[in-house]
Amino acid sequence: MTEPLLEEFRVFQQNVRELLASHPGKYVLIKGQRIIGTYDKQYDAISEAYTRLGNVPFFIKRIVSL
Repeated sequence: MTEPLLEEFRVFQQNVRELLASHPGKYVLIKGQRIIGTYDKQYDAISEAYTRLGNVPFFIKRIVSL
């Protein structure tokens, strides 16, 4: 069995430098291997996730250094 959202966390790790350079302090929404978008507020990222993806697991993380 795989860990939930491990793939999304790896995508975040692989892209964190670019995200920090272009969107520091914002929130990133990731599903699978796709970065869906960045948002100023966590609520906006959650709202967009439910609107676009529905009630499924998704990954939201504030863009800060690991």
